[in-house]
Amino acid sequence: MKGVAGRYGWRRAVKAAFLHACRVSGVVHIFRLFAKRKLLVLCYHGFELDDESRFRQIFTPRDSFRHQLEVLSAQKSNVVSLGEGLARLKEGRLTGNTTVITIDDGFYGAYAVAAPLLEKFGYTATIYVSTYHVIKETPVFRLVIYYVFDFASVPVLRVRNVAWGEDQDVDLADRDASRRAMWQCITYGETACNEAQRQEIARRMSAYAGIDYEHISRTRMFSYMNRGEIRDLASRGFDIQLHTHRHRFPPGDRAAACKEIEENRGILEACTGYRPVHFCYPDGIWDRSQWAWLKEMGVESAVTSDPGLNDRRTPLLALRRFSYSPRMPDVEFAAGAAGLMPFLRPIAQPSRRGTRPLQTEERHNGNEQK
Repeated sequence: MKGVAGRYGWRRAVKAAFLHACRVSGVVHIFRLFAKRKLLVLCYHGFELDDESRFRQIFTPRDSFRHQLEVLSAQKSNVVSLGEGLARLKEGRLTGNTTVITIDDGFYGAYAVAAPLLEKFGYTATIYVSTYHVIKETPVFRLVIYYVFDFASVPVLRVRNVAWGEDQDVDLADRDASRRAMWQCITYGETACNEAQRQEIARRMSAYAGIDYEHISRTRMFSYMNRGEIRDLASRGFDIQLHTHRHRFPPGDRAAACKEIEENRGILEACTGYRPVHFCYPDGIWDRSQWAWLKEMGVESAVTSDPGLNDRRTPLLALRRFSYSPRMPDVEFAAGAAGLMPFLRPIAQPSRRGTRPLQTEERHNGNEQK
């Protein structure tokens, strides 16, 4: 993450200055006229319960999210449900700054942090929930191991008596050695262990690193909502939708991909009482070959991580979104919420369209099998 920040830092500063000038000069209002007949879909992931935002950019601090909702309110954004937004899009009834808020994955922070704030502003959201950890009610193994290696309170991680390799003293200042040791642990846990075994590995590695695993478990900083919390959100008017069971949707395996949706839908339908028909591609990776499978499974829309606005020409199975990052300056979020950002080339937000290979370290959920 530090490398990404360094690579794009000066470019973000230039862009922030440009956007500030656009706002002061009134150019933003001109772009809002161009975006009037388009649908803006905002994308969030987790919300900070402890110190997650300094760890991974997918976690939004509470105060940042509150401020962004204030920006939407001040700009008189017309925040609607996904179903309403898509209906207006298809029928050509988009007016004003029509916005849909989406939240990916189903982290507990969506329930504890985002939902109360959204209700305070009178807004709703679509929450795409991956259900493996909903059922298991355990912290996401991969995220815990990331955290262990990033925030160990010791300079050297003394790993002993583990099944995935020899005893070793990992110098955490040596990035290459640290990454190798981390991926040895993750790969073994995700390919050779069941969930109980993975959590035992997470507990042991936390102890080696001087990190309180019980705090991670108690705060639910890397945990998902449980079925009761999903049921509660649905009863309060939040839209719970599909995101696969194990956070994977393999482009070359129709049977596995459809099974992911089938398992995901069964669990969510039991929680909500309705049949989910909207989908979010895991990690934003998608391919046109998957569209036939989605239609076969009764999926009506699917969101990507591709940046941009949506109009009547946008395929409903490849909807674009504007993704928030905690490192994003306020002026950049305000411009995005006004519909300006999609007219500029996004920085540090590449398209993941098609079969572009996703770097292993970009995945945040892992592909637990058992």
